[in-house]
Amino acid sequence: MPRIPVQDLKEGMVLNDDVKDKKGRLLLPKDNTITLKHIRTFKTWGVTMVSVGIAGAEDIDGDAYEVDEAVIKSIKEDLDKNFKHNNLEHPFVNQLYNICLQRTVVKKSRGEI
Repeated sequence: MPRIPVQDLKEGMVLNDDVKDKKGRLLLPKDNTITLKHIRTFKTWGVTMVSVGIAGAEDIDGDAYEVDEAVIKSIKEDLDKNFKHNNLEHPFVNQLYNICLQRTVVKKSRGEI
């Protein structure tokens, strides 16, 4: 299931993974349905991305963030050019790369780029 930015969360989405703050404290365990209060809590504690599904996905278009593998490969090639002078094994740089990849995939799936 997709990892999406907290600002894109909607009520009714279901967590696929535990949500923890920057220090590793559990904020909300997986399989919980997200409410507006949860979204505010995530923002307050600095959570930027969460892994979610959508309750009743068979009735709702839950594939909003699904992108073809060829497109993801193309996005990775572009990012690799931008990060070519960086050490991707460094935890900070690796996390930044992953955030850029996730945000680009989300924007691409929405048709924003």
